[in-house]
Amino acid sequence: MKKILIIGSYNKEYPRNKVLINTLKDFFDIEEINNKYEKWTRHVFFLKAVLKHRKEKDFLLLLHPARKFVFSLFLSKIFFSGKIIVDAFNSVYDSFIYDRKLASKYSIKAFYYFLSDYLMCRLTDIIFFDTREHKDYFINKFKIKDFKKKVVLPVSVDLNLFEDVPDLSDKGIFPKDKFNIFFYGCYIPLQGIEYIVKAAKILEKEKLMNFVLLGAGQTRKEINALCEKLQSKNITFIDRVPYEDLIKYINASDVCLGIFGDTDKAMRVVPNKVLEYGACKKIVVTGRNKAMERYFEDGRDLLYCNMADEHDLSKKILRVYHDYDSYIKMGDNIYKKIKQNFTKESLAEIINKELT
Repeated sequence: MKKILIIGSYNKEYPRNKVLINTLKDFFDIEEINNKYEKWTRHVFFLKAVLKHRKEKDFLLLLHPARKFVFSLFLSKIFFSGKIIVDAFNSVYDSFIYDRKLASKYSIKAFYYFLSDYLMCRLTDIIFFDTREHKDYFINKFKIKDFKKKVVLPVSVDLNLFEDVPDLSDKGIFPKDKFNIFFYGCYIPLQGIEYIVKAAKILEKEKLMNFVLLGAGQTRKEINALCEKLQSKNITFIDRVPYEDLIKYINASDVCLGIFGDTDKAMRVVPNKVLEYGACKKIVVTGRNKAMERYFEDGRDLLYCNMADEHDLSKKILRVYHDYDSYIKMGDNIYKKIKQNFTKESLAEIINKELT
């Protein structure tokens, strides 16, 4: 059995990492070194681990976020005798400069982030991506078309985590006599939470509709300000909760909302939240993109609306509200698609084909 050294500064419970590690264990002898140090200390830690295992491991895998160790890859490339793999789950350059707009594209920060992504691609042998669109972005932006092995490993979920979950004890958040519409996620531009808030305002005349938005992050203050400006009355905000409670919130809702942001990145992803909603067999409304359309059929598995369009979003929610029973079957349909394409078993088929 071949051996993999998994190294980085990663959240082992993050669904992308958790399912990937558990799947790799079926094919490889795994050793994990999870480094929580900061700044230059982490590079020393990383290089010591590489030197220790440089001849005994067949693969070196950097999990998301791999960019923290990109400059350590220079020496790793010299000393490590096996193949280096990086999970390029997202582009830090695209995320920080174009999606979140945290710095100008002409700034020193932009150059640093671009260089991090560029070197990460150039110094590795195998690159993992989560969608074809994401792979195409890296190919075009960082010029890796004619070299490097590129493998699309979709974001996957452990369906066992969604079975036999107890009901939410606090029923006040999701009243039984209300039509409960739920969203969770980090408050970043990709999510397009402002369009959810505007759609909720359009639907405010429907007195039984209750919107619950869970999360925190970059744009939370702007969203709060927008709600005050619109004098929104049908939205409840909740901060982060433990993962096991998140599943309870999903189960307590009637309709779940995906992403709606007007960014290039939003057009390239299959959001983890959509998979988790589907794993709970919920009706899902989300912005349309090619990455999701490859797997999920509009009107059969879920409902698409236009990205960055609160009017279209409100129409789709209203359609479900007035004819809820005819849309219930979508929960079973999306669950079947997830079981077919986004589980440990489907991930194992790809890994077996591409790495063994």
